[in-house]
Amino acid sequence: MKREHAKKYILNYGCDCHEIDARTLSVSLETLNEVVEEINGQLHTTKKIELKVKALNDGSFEVNLEIVQLSEEDAISIDSISHIARIINLINEIIELSIFLNEKPPNKVDISDKMVHITNTENMVYTISKEAYDLFEKNDNLPDLIRKHFIMLNDDEKITSFTILDDSNKPIVNIKKESFRKVAVARLLQKEEKTLTDVAHLIVFKVVFGKKYKWAFIYKGHKISATITDEEFYKKIDQGERFAQGDVLLTDVKITQRFNKIINAYINEGYEITKVIKHIPREEQTKLHLG
Repeated sequence: MKREHAKKYILNYGCDCHEIDARTLSVSLETLNEVVEEINGQLHTTKKIELKVKALNDGSFEVNLEIVQLSEEDAISIDSISHIARIINLINEIIELSIFLNEKPPNKVDISDKMVHITNTENMVYTISKEAYDLFEKNDNLPDLIRKHFIMLNDDEKITSFTILDDSNKPIVNIKKESFRKVAVARLLQKEEKTLTDVAHLIVFKVVFGKKYKWAFIYKGHKISATITDEEFYKKIDQGERFAQGDVLLTDVKITQRFNKIINAYINEGYEITKVIKHIPREEQTKLHLG
């Protein structure tokens, strides 16, 4: 039986009221849930996380929230609780960075093993954990979700602040109304071009032998063309391993993206398969649902 290891938080929507627009609350909770799940997934753990809303408090607009980790352990796990706290702290670091940059790209970024020192246009320096920096830099979905959360809060005239307090009533995230827009507008670390990495199952659509040519694949439901630069893969071809349409390759993929200022988003422009981890012939696929 799975056990729940929970850490309690309070979401405080600062307002001189005892009610809140249902759309504001629903979008806020939905995006917060997605942000927590996104970060948990990017931390590459097997931990399963759930958000649970408890009864609302009287006298102010506060939501009692439990972030729950499911596990097979009977006893309360210190590791589980610290993992949950780690996620909330990462959310705060990313939000604080966006406020610090104030909608402008940084002047300078110095990266060390564990910390990143970012200089803004006013030559002020903000230090963030490399873990939080990497989460934001390498995950397009995460900043979009955080922006969505603060766009909704900013549009609600009654809301003057947003705070996440832990079970000792200590504020972990504490954002005032005047900072909502800084989080809601534009990306934090816009670069003209960037690269992402992914471990992905690619369905072979077209086999093209020869190192300088691109194979065609189905990747997350979309047809793409990609070069393969894994020398070990070509050795297997030379040794007679056969590949066909419908086969699946488990791969390390490097994705090149270019920023489009018109739509304020990064667009995938190129794919490179740096390593073929596993080849799954079509006839060996049973209940594998990919692409």
